Amino acid sequence: METKPLKSWGEVSTSNYLQKEDVPSPVVVTIEAVRIAMFESNGVAQSKAVLEFREKVKPMVFNQTNQQILMALYPDVRDNPDHAVGKQVEIYLDPTIQMKGQVVGGLRVRKPQVDEVARLRKELEELQALKAAKAQENSDKDEFDKATLAAAREASKDDEIPF
Repeated sequence: METKPLKSWGEVSTSNYLQKEDVPSPVVVTIEAVRIAMFESNGVAQSKAVLEFREKVKPMVFNQTNQQILMALYPDVRDNPDHAVGKQVEIYLDPTIQMKGQVVGGLRVRKPQVDEVARLRKELEELQALKAAKAQENSDKDEFDKATLAAAREASKDDEIPF
């Protein structure tokens, strides 16, 4: 049997849901579905929101704080959780999260940091394409004007009326 050093307890986690150990660096995901799941804690059944993603990432149990953040990012989600479908969030490890008075760290969501960079890149590409199209249009117009002028000069040579 082959073994390797254990770097984190998360490596042996068997949870079907996203845990902090699953997110060593921020990851941008697209929400595919918002579901409700039943969990048992200390013998008491509780329903919790669960987000599923288009990317190959485990579903995330979505706590109240993350729900509030999502609604602040996307106000239309407040009235209808299904409006979250198609929206992007960045999941990251927040080491300051506390549980029962202990700092334990946990997962948070935020507006994707790379989304803004991608938007700006796309905008730059569109502006460059417009600039190139305008330059081509001006070049075509200049060629047309030169050709028209040359044709007019040639035609005026054959004209019997002097100018």
